[in-house]
Amino acid sequence: MKFNILKLIIAISFMQLLNTSLLIGQNTQSPLKIWFNIPADTWNDALPVGNGSLGAMVFGNVENERLELNEGSVWTGGERWDANPDALKTLPKVRQLLFEGKYKEAEALAQKGILNYKPGNPAASYQALGDIYLKFGSRAKYNQITGRDSI
Repeated sequence: MKFNILKLIIAISFMQLLNTSLLIGQNTQSPLKIWFNIPADTWNDALPVGNGSLGAMVFGNVENERLELNEGSVWTGGERWDANPDALKTLPKVRQLLFEGKYKEAEALAQKGILNYKPGNPAASYQALGDIYLKFGSRAKYNQITGRDSI
């Protein structure tokens, strides 16, 4: 019983500390900012966000935002498998060389027997998953909140 109460007190203290640090962090000015004065016109000007599998390009329009989505399995052409079919047979020998301290030989074998594989459709490329358009309304509300006359 006493142990559970101690856990509860520690958890509450941690949450209060975290909440305080978040409030302090919101009030400080950070020099690490990205600020764009105008929305992106083209895909090359947009800001990329994502985690490596799912991503988006953010165009930054305050009134009508456009997010162009991308997902890792959306490619041109049909299904494809880029794994080297000899990789599984090569892996034990690469491991053995590594355990023996023969790093250069292990690397050369891994390059040749695991990584060196050209898929059947090498010209395949990502395709956009789709666009999301978000309508936020007039820029006047944004200008009132931020105290800026323009974006």
